[in-house]
Amino acid sequence: MSVSSDFLQPGHCTATAVDGAATADGGCIAATSADGTPLDFRLVYIPPKTYGPNGKRAIYKQFQAYPRIVDAARAPSYAPTKPDQEPSNPIGYIDMPEGTTYGYWEAAYGLMNEAGLCMGESSCSGRLASIPIDETPNGALFWVGELASVALELCSTARSAIETMGRLAEEHGFYGTTEVEEAGEALTVADGDAAWVFHILADDTGKGAIWAAEKVPKGHATIVPNVFVIRDIDPEDKENFMFSKNIFDVAKRLGWWDGAGLLDFTKTYSVGEYTHPYYAGRRLWRAFSLWAPSQNFDPKLGVEVERPTYPFSVKPDEPITLDQMKRLYRDHMEGTQYDLTSHATAGGAFRTPNTVRLTGEAEDSIEYGAWERAISLFRTQYAYIAVSYKGRPGVLNFAIGAPHASVFVPIVVKPKPSVTSIPALENAWQGEFNEKSLWWAVLSVSNTMDLKWCYMIKDVQKAQKEAEDEIDEIMKTKSLDEIEKQTPELCDTLTRRWFKLHYTLLGKYQNGYTDWGYSKPGYGPTTEWLKAVGFDKFDATKKQFDDQKERFAKSQRDADDIRIIQDAVNEVVSVRYVPPKTYGAGEKRAVYKQVDDYPRIVDASRAPSYAPTSPDQKPSVPIGYIDMPEGTTYGYWDAAYGVMNEAGLSMGESSCSGRLAAEPREDESDTSKALLWIGELSDIAMERCATARCAIETMGGLAEKYGFYGTTSVVEAGEALTIADKSEAWVFHIMADDTGKGAIWAAQRVPKGHATMVPNVFVIREIDPDDSQNFLFSKNIFDVAERLGWWDGAGKLDFVKVYSVSEYDHPYYAGRRLWRGLSLFAPSLNLDPRLGVEWDRATYPFSVKPDEPVTVDFLKNLYRDHYEGTPYDLTKNVVAGGPFNTPNRYDGAEAEKSFKHGAWERAISLYRTQYSYFAVSYQNKSNIIFFAPGTPHASVYVPIVVKPHQSVTSIPALEYAWQGEFNRSSLWWAVLSVSNVMDLKYRYMIEDVRKAQVEVESEIDKMLLDKSDDEIEEAMPGFCDDLTRKWFDLTFTLLGKYQNGYADWGYTKVGYGPSTEWLERAGFGRFAASKKQFKDLRRRYAKCQNEADEIRSRIRGQAFEAEAVVITE
Repeated sequence: MSVSSDFLQPGHCTATAVDGAATADGGCIAATSADGTPLDFRLVYIPPKTYGPNGKRAIYKQFQAYPRIVDAARAPSYAPTKPDQEPSNPIGYIDMPEGTTYGYWEAAYGLMNEAGLCMGESSCSGRLASIPIDETPNGALFWVGELASVALELCSTARSAIETMGRLAEEHGFYGTTEVEEAGEALTVADGDAAWVFHILADDTGKGAIWAAEKVPKGHATIVPNVFVIRDIDPEDKENFMFSKNIFDVAKRLGWWDGAGLLDFTKTYSVGEYTHPYYAGRRLWRAFSLWAPSQNFDPKLGVEVERPTYPFSVKPDEPITLDQMKRLYRDHMEGTQYDLTSHATAGGAFRTPNTVRLTGEAEDSIEYGAWERAISLFRTQYAYIAVSYKGRPGVLNFAIGAPHASVFVPIVVKPKPSVTSIPALENAWQGEFNEKSLWWAVLSVSNTMDLKWCYMIKDVQKAQKEAEDEIDEIMKTKSLDEIEKQTPELCDTLTRRWFKLHYTLLGKYQNGYTDWGYSKPGYGPTTEWLKAVGFDKFDATKKQFDDQKERFAKSQRDADDIRIIQDAVNEVVSVRYVPPKTYGAGEKRAVYKQVDDYPRIVDASRAPSYAPTSPDQKPSVPIGYIDMPEGTTYGYWDAAYGVMNEAGLSMGESSCSGRLAAEPREDESDTSKALLWIGELSDIAMERCATARCAIETMGGLAEKYGFYGTTSVVEAGEALTIADKSEAWVFHIMADDTGKGAIWAAQRVPKGHATMVPNVFVIREIDPDDSQNFLFSKNIFDVAERLGWWDGAGKLDFVKVYSVSEYDHPYYAGRRLWRGLSLFAPSLNLDPRLGVEWDRATYPFSVKPDEPVTVDFLKNLYRDHYEGTPYDLTKNVVAGGPFNTPNRYDGAEAEKSFKHGAWERAISLYRTQYSYFAVSYQNKSNIIFFAPGTPHASVYVPIVVKPHQSVTSIPALEYAWQGEFNRSSLWWAVLSVSNVMDLKYRYMIEDVRKAQVEVESEIDKMLLDKSDDEIEEAMPGFCDDLTRKWFDLTFTLLGKYQNGYADWGYTKVGYGPSTEWLERAGFGRFAASKKQFKDLRRRYAKCQNEADEIRSRIRGQAFEAEAVVITE
């Protein structure tokens, strides 16, 4: 694909041509993938047009950005779509023969007409260049897009099309880019009888053209991968060659051919490979090897200008099928030594084949660096396989977007079509999201695939097969007329299915999980990748790892001696209001077993939001009951745990290691085991209590009486709650006791004016039994410790030392967060980040006095933190963060077990955070929960007013939150979409997301200042609905703006790319080509560019000063 405006990026498409005798169904093929930067990739039907005597046709300048043409006379689809779209201005006109043209389908270029003529396109280097005629009187009128369109309007055969395009270009001039890199163009041209390859570039006058065409031999196939492939031209062989009248004269005039022997078109007029020494050659090798593996082609030959390295075409070992052509256009060199899906570092943790190459800035700093260039590309905007048959209509098999993420849909192309518009393929502009656009649906899938390619590709391939099997059945059983009429609806259906696939992938693998952990652990990266990115170089000593593992192993053995093992489960994410309930004398409250997956409770009597939502949801069965005091409970908001009640009591939760564990009851008759888990305990306290002290005593008393259970693994056998009311804040720790039917617990008050945090580890150290103002604890806390030999009774009992296993996962999993939180509160303390949490001694204080008063904005930043600006900054890791510095380190990999001493830093904000909140209890006004669904760095904290007699008892956008079923009204799904998309280009996208967060949260701040509590409460459901829509819009804005590697689609700036350091670490500078190959290629390009510039300047009557050619040795 070529561009005349030099600010546009190169296209680099891959075209193929197959003779009918080489295909399984006898059809001739012209195909291509449109791999370019900004282009208008709408698929549009151009209807026949009747010209009278002296009729003329407008010719437009090349501009493939949207809209490529505004001219309703060309096609109804080119009519203005907005008032500000001015009609396109022709740069010239050509005479048209009297009569009616053929109708045809067009995208960035003409594709196929009703006579079966079809074309594929590939931009190529060329040693001569011109510019459009509107920029100079000595310029050219035609670019390849308009040439192809005119040929499709006038011609029914490939030979006629080539002759027509050649004649018009010689007469009116041809232009590509002014850079020799893409000054040339190639088309593959086919009809029902033959397939051809056509090459063209400007001539040395700037007002003509040089061109040549070669017929694909009978039974052969060929590929044009951004380089001329026609070599020796035999002027006597009119059957197989066509060419411009000036082809020999120009070559001799410029001293590029001495007139002896046959003229080698590539040697004479091509600059050769571009970008790197194998950019085209590897694709040439790959296609020929897929078609004819028996020929055992050498992949290291590349394309040499001076001599042929590969044949013009090959005879396939087996007839080529449509499925094989689809496979070709989805290829990433899988199974070869160049397989882009197996690169340990460049492909990231999940081996995406998409190595983004767009900026040129960082890449230019690596003199001999390159990526392999596959046929399927992240930035492919469409691909198609046009099949032309003798005596019957042709079929355009069209896949919008990247082929590896798309489906090839059949478009029947025939005279007098009944279908002249396919909205799902016509609604395709990256500047405005359209939910009816198949391009947007495919873009969503293709970008999502990059997050966990090695797993998601299997889901996508399954979906592709299902869709394309259905299409195959339609093609076998329906008439062409029926197929034609079905195609628009087929594309609409595919659009809906592909959007659903996008959200299914997000839900299934969301933020690192598979099936949400219900049935299997989250998939993770490979051992090779972990090693390459330094997982085994974590900042902790081997002794620290070994000591920690030994303590966990010993503690687990101790716990196993006391009870049997049970599984842990994951959390759900909705926030629901539980209304007050009145209990009479002797009434009891049902207690449910811990179920954190969906639905966590099915019981309409607990709350209307817990009523069954589908017929297959059976009511939850209690495992026991507790006595309730007579009276009315408090209403409260509940998520996975109780959050805040109308009295202002609030809680936060953190699971911790614990040295004792118990099993839950299975039913109410099983009184030998524990009844209560932390969720039910917190809910009961919310129902009964107005103060933190009451809540602690209530939970502790009930747990001692009925038994507490966490997990049976000591890793999370303990639990911690932070508890606050209008006057006090406390930290509460709890675990099972050694009977399996009771509990051990302790609580410590946060000192006045202090702040603390609990990062998955107990933090209460010495308990003063005489200080009831600041400590509360279970009756058995000392007896159990002495009975088990964990405390000798001397001095004060250190709760962490006695009952905690301490850190888990790695030596700084909790300790680094504890350091970070306390340091953000009180940076003046200059705490040491390497102390960690030691079970046998205190390393950090229980709490700190903040240097400045803690604000809501401070807490938002705390929960969005990735250690930015510290030595542990997760957004700065050159390799582990990928090319765009994502802070997300996906854990749960089986491969991690192969590293005895490996770890990632654990930040406060985490990819798998399902919600975060901070609840603020005020003395003289309503209380507020600032609630953010999803990961905090991608979410917004919305205020939920909590007060007696709530008028708002449901916020649907926060209630619709189940990963198993996509819901467009769910804020969690909207945030999930944004957070996953951010991983694609985190370093840049985080700026857009922060800007959006500031805008929304500033609006919230103003609301909190200007509105009454009642007004805020009433406004919040609608506000969250609006925010949901806004965040879904943000998702697609990010996809559109940075889509598949671009920024602003290239209109105003080049696409953002990775850093020099990452390129070096990922192997960009170790490309399999010699320095000499790079240098020779660059010398030739520089030399050819100077020659082309000199000729063009001479044409324009301008002085020319050659650029110095400097190639470092």
